[in-house]
Parts: sequence; C-alpha cells; structure tokens
Amino acid sequence: MSGGQWYSRLNGADGKPGLYDQFVGEEGERRRQGGIVLAKDKKYKDILSKRFRFFESIEEAAEYMELLAKTRVTPAHIYEYIGCANSEQRVWFDLDMDPQLFENGPDTMNKVCTAIRDVFERIYPEHKNNHAMLVFTTSYALNMETLIPKKFSYHIVMRDFYFDNHEDMHAFGMLVKAKLDDDLTQCVDPIWTKVRQMRLMGSSKMGCLDGKFFLGLWASGELMDDNCTALESIISNTNGCTRLSRYE
Repeated sequence: MSGGQWYSRLNGADGKPGLYDQFVGEEGERRRQGGIVLAKDKKYKDILSKRFRFFESIEEAAEYMELLAKTRVTPAHIYEYIGCANSEQRVWFDLDMDPQLFENGPDTMNKVCTAIRDVFERIYPEHKNNHAMLVFTTSYALNMETLIPKKFSYHIVMRDFYFDNHEDMHAFGMLVKAKLDDDLTQCVDPIWTKVRQMRLMGSSKMGCLDGKFFLGLWASGELMDDNCTALESIISNTNGCTRLSRYE
C-alpha cells in the first residue's frame, strides 16, 4: 500500500515534515484530491495524540480496513479524515443519546431516520422511495456496575446520495434538525464541522473495546438485515452515488 508512513502532523512545522508536504504543485494537489487521509489514535506516556496517513484511493483505504479486521484481536482506532470545506461526502448524521433521557435508543434512531426520509423526499421528490440508509452503532459502552449503556450512539449514512461540500451537507442537516421534536434535537450533531474525523467501521475509541459496527439498512420505515463492506462504509466514497444540489 502506498504512503505507508504515519505522520504526527498534517502540515510541516519547526523543521518537522507533515503529511501534506508531499503534495507540491498542481500535480501534487490532483494526487491529494484523488486519495483519502486516515487518522489514528496514538497514546504514549498517557498522552493521546493523532497520526495521519495518506492512501492513493478510497479502495486502498478499504483494503487496509479489511486487513486490520483480519489481523487484529481487538479493534483498531482509525478514523476517516474529512479535511476541508469542499470535501465530497455522502449524506450523514451523528446521533448521540443519554440513556437516562432516552431509554429506547433504537426507537429514537428510527425517529431520526424517519425525519431524514421525510425531509429528503420533500425537497428531492424525484428520488422518492430511494432513501436507504446505512446504520452503524458507534459507542455502546456499558457501565460495568449497572450494565446500562453509557450512551446510545449511531452513525447514519444515506447509501446512494452525496453533497459536494460541507456547506450543502450542513444546510440539509439543519432542515432535518428543524423537523425533529425539541427533545430530539439535542441528539443530532448540530455542527457538521469542515474538518471531521469519523470513526471507521470496526474501529473503537482509544481505551474502549466496543467498536463501530454495521447494524443494518434502514428503509421503508424499519431497520433490516443487510451487509456492508468496508468500501461502502466510507463516507467520502461517492462512487456510483447521485449528487444532490443544495436546497434553496
């Protein structure tokens, strides 16, 4: 696999190289745009930091994910780095719930998926009944004393549609948030920051053993059993997807 070195920073500084130093000029920029950056957690002497690695293609990054799944006993701590305002990205939502406020995480997740579908079909009626969403659980850690989950957490990714950039994704997300009941708006990520690190399928946060796993495909009002490959799970993978224009 290309670009095998992990860098401690994206941009070089103080005489130390950064990952982006290899992308010089127009050719370097084209190469960077065609690939993907992954980040990983690293802990040294109780200090948590990040490392970054470039892959020439999303397919190559997916192969790396599959290799980790086959060779590691415990989950890795790897993230997809969505690194700029103009990054193509499939429609996605990050959903976190306090179990003391929301006893039924799956029911709340279903309500959010329903709101996504309703807003999507209202503003893009030409895609009615084509709203399939990949649903992942991202942190379902248990309190070992009470055996109650510390939180219900999901990533929701529309399978077949993407936006050109962060601003369009953010605008759509805010429309969905406005559709939710007031008590649910606190669960849905309100930021959609321009720079984002989204945990990869099979990976966990440093210090946790519970990783991000595929739960099923949400369509027609319910979560159904299905399969999801490493390649399909990457939010930046827009191959074969339909571009959505921003709703005005």
